[in-house]
Amino acid sequence: MMRGDFHRTVFAIAVIFHCITAWFSTGYHSEDEHHQVIGFAEARTGELPPAEWAWEYEERIRPSALPWIATGVFELADTVGVEDPFDKTLLLRLLTVALALVAVHGFVNAMHGTLAADLWKPFVIIAYFLWFLPFLHVRFCSETWSGLFVLMGLTIVLPESHDRWWAARAG
Repeated sequence: MMRGDFHRTVFAIAVIFHCITAWFSTGYHSEDEHHQVIGFAEARTGELPPAEWAWEYEERIRPSALPWIATGVFELADTVGVEDPFDKTLLLRLLTVALALVAVHGFVNAMHGTLAADLWKPFVIIAYFLWFLPFLHVRFCSETWSGLFVLMGLTIVLPESHDRWWAARAG
């Protein structure tokens, strides 16, 4: 099996496996994932009463990118009739899965020419299925998203040939 065919096969299995992981992942991994992201989005959409807001909300001391993304996903879900909060958080996990698979796929492609043939298959399998990665790839939290964006930046920096805009894209 050629390197590209093997990568496509592993990627297809990873999509299925990560979606199953997103489906069966419940709750939250850290306080930030729930209270400072989903809670902020629920406060913005009016679903969370002010008495239950995290203290950081009124102090405006937390980053707001992920809460705004969550707010958009929640409002879009409401528009199409999805009202169950568990279904809404599943949508956030699936969005994170999509970002994770794009990041890992790009990184694996960037490493294509740098690895010896005997290391290629283990590298591809580990890149998608290292024991903790599927669990982290479904977490809608700033730690996961920032790590994925760092991986995307590395993907741009690693190839030997760069156009004049490579540094701007890596940033």
